[in-house]
Amino acid sequence: MSEFDFGVRRASEFRQRGFWTLFSERHPEERALMARRGPWFWQRGLPDFALVLSMYVAPAQNHVGVFFGRNEKFGATEAWSRLKPFQPAIEDRLKLRPEQSC
Repeated sequence: MSEFDFGVRRASEFRQRGFWTLFSERHPEERALMARRGPWFWQRGLPDFALVLSMYVAPAQNHVGVFFGRNEKFGATEAWSRLKPFQPAIEDRLKLRPEQSC
């Protein structure tokens, strides 16, 4: 099973170490934008929007997700109040059900 084989499997089977090695080789420009990363999450700074996008995997629950957040390193503060007016449009575009959004 390769790191980029996105077929059916459990979240705990994600080979994160190999993925990050290959990712850094293929996309060295991303290093400056990476806020944090770990085995089950990745935060990417979006300085033009003063936001941080977080992607995560929760293996125990077999969930994956993406959320907008804050990170002072990238000036991403007060994200909730700035995004609140756009919440309906974002949820519609992502096709979120009410229980999937906060």
